[in-house]
Amino acid sequence: MKVLFGENQILEASPLVIERWIREATSPFPKDAVIKEGEETINVKDYSIDDLCSLVETYQKKYVINQAQSKRKGTYTPLIYKTIITLGGEKVMRITKTNVRIGISYSNMKNSLPKSSDLPWGEWDKDYKFLINHKGKTYLRCALSQGKTHKKKEEYFKDGKKIKLSDLPKEEADKLLTANKGRTQTVFTINVDNIIKLGGNER
Repeated sequence: MKVLFGENQILEASPLVIERWIREATSPFPKDAVIKEGEETINVKDYSIDDLCSLVETYQKKYVINQAQSKRKGTYTPLIYKTIITLGGEKVMRITKTNVRIGISYSNMKNSLPKSSDLPWGEWDKDYKFLINHKGKTYLRCALSQGKTHKKKEEYFKDGKKIKLSDLPKEEADKLLTANKGRTQTVFTINVDNIIKLGGNER
């Protein structure tokens, strides 16, 4: 999804990022700006901020589909996504940057989960076989890169500020480390609403 102001591109990111940018803007969002996703165009001047944000959010699934389809099946693709973890009644956001492959035959992969081509829950989307639908939510199914050159990076944020595990009480840091366990499987799914960026530059 792209935000254009005149002939200049201001931002290219997922709807999730653009929606947050609109809400948190310290100055009024340019009314003559245009938001584009594929061939569709949103004229900012036609909407209130709340309605604009709600509309942008509806494009999240379409963004993931467009990005996934633009990649050759099986090629490595940068993925950035968020996970919310509750610590002592407060929420910590984990931002994960990694590389994945989409649309491959999971059953032929080394170290893949048993019967990974058969879904343990949900149903394949009838149009897009890299998406799973379950209880009104849509998930992207992909395979983590096992290459040494593709190292996963994680950052943590609390109250909008970046934190280090060493800054937290031991019991909270241990809970975050525990939450990391079990996330090393080759094949995994992620709610499309939590995808910050798919494809493009990893940064």
